[in-house]
Amino acid sequence: MHSLQLHAYPGCGPEIAAIAKQALPRRIEAIARERQMQQIDPVSSVMFLREQEHYHPNLVGIYFVEGDLAEEDSVLTNLILTRLSQSPAFSALIAPTPLQLDHPYWVTASEVSAERHITFQRVQGAGDWNALRTQLVAFAEEPFDLARPLWEVTVYRGFRDDKVPGTAAAIAVKVHHGVLDGLGLSKFAGQLFDLQPQSPSERRPRGIMTAGSPTETGPRRAVSFGRTARGALTRLLNLPAEVRSMRQSQRAYEKSVASGERPRLRKVAPSTIFNAPTRAHRVFDAEWFPLEDIQNLRTLVPGATVNDVALTIIAGALRSYLAAESALPADSLLCGVPMSLRDNDDPALGNTLTGLCVDLYTTVSDPVERMRLISAASYWEKQRVRQYGAVIGAGAVAIQLPPALLREILRSEERSASEGSTVTGANVAVTNIPRDARVAYFGQNRVVRTCGIVSLNPGIGLKHEISSLNGELSISVLANADQLRRPEEYMAALRDEFSLLRNHQFVHSATR
Repeated sequence: MHSLQLHAYPGCGPEIAAIAKQALPRRIEAIARERQMQQIDPVSSVMFLREQEHYHPNLVGIYFVEGDLAEEDSVLTNLILTRLSQSPAFSALIAPTPLQLDHPYWVTASEVSAERHITFQRVQGAGDWNALRTQLVAFAEEPFDLARPLWEVTVYRGFRDDKVPGTAAAIAVKVHHGVLDGLGLSKFAGQLFDLQPQSPSERRPRGIMTAGSPTETGPRRAVSFGRTARGALTRLLNLPAEVRSMRQSQRAYEKSVASGERPRLRKVAPSTIFNAPTRAHRVFDAEWFPLEDIQNLRTLVPGATVNDVALTIIAGALRSYLAAESALPADSLLCGVPMSLRDNDDPALGNTLTGLCVDLYTTVSDPVERMRLISAASYWEKQRVRQYGAVIGAGAVAIQLPPALLREILRSEERSASEGSTVTGANVAVTNIPRDARVAYFGQNRVVRTCGIVSLNPGIGLKHEISSLNGELSISVLANADQLRRPEEYMAALRDEFSLLRNHQFVHSATR
């Protein structure tokens, strides 16, 4: 092996040679590290571009446990660190590209500060559901420092409420939507739990900072301008092919609609109170239903799914609530429904999903007929994605643009949506996030219930999260307070729609 003898060249003294000998390995290491970096997918990159003052794309999974978690904070901290450190999201940082010419990359923090990511709180005031959900909203809405790993866990003790009987503590796991999608959050949070009770270890895993340690950071210049320029040029050269592919998919879809093979997708949503301008704070609530009853309700419509039943309940509640507010539009509301495209082999970081637009048929009063129509609409939307791609139209091309340009397009769209001058592709949103199969015990405490929070978008002031655990299905609601002015009435409408469907199911079963 030949060594580099810089001091043998004219004009290069021993001091410069010594500096060069030290710098060269660092440069080689930086090049090797850059080649190994994973680029953030375009959908996740968009999530980071959506960050703004009043909107932070965060996801929160909430788990209620029996007992008040008597272990010391340090013991529970070590349990959380030991489990979550197995995930790439634990130490993942984003490395923006120069001038935002290309999508950013993932880099790894050399150390993670426990104190910056794990906190313990007492439920304030009376320690009841009202107090806890106020704290959960504050937790969900608090923005991340994008220079740090983008996850947090808060343990709430001192909770007592018949709303969630038998529990005294809650664990909330938050991630940035750019790091993980809903299923990714479920797997990330699922690492905290076990199928059987476990005694927490008092040992802290390696790579964890102690109090007073330096700031969590990644490489200062993680992405070179050369790599960024090559990536941006490649995307630019691929853009004509993306446009041709988009047009081909669009033509094939239109031909299928014209031939009567499938119904046409509605693209224009009516204006509702949930899509008006707002600067209000958020309100959160959740309701739980017996999962067996939800599954039995599927028999009302052959081929219906649990998600179809939940959408039918939500559609009925929207119809009732808006009618009581004298705000039910003549046209049916449209609902944004994320659809996972994730396989088991997909990477743990990022987003592997697309969005469906499902007609909620809020103009239909009969709940069974509404379920039949919603089930059909969901089916055709899924078929559209499978046959013609996740995105049809300009959006398929837009996400290939340099982030600096894409950010300005998103800002323009979001300003219009926030001002109420346009309605986005949906009035409300519903996302179904299955919980990990391991969720049974946190340490030695049994997990009883779950719910979740999905952050709002500009122009969409009402979102729902659906999940299930221990024989119960939860419907969680996050909304702008000035758009859902009577949240307790909306939650009552959800319960009423469930009871109405169940009554239909009893009649249906009796006449079979």
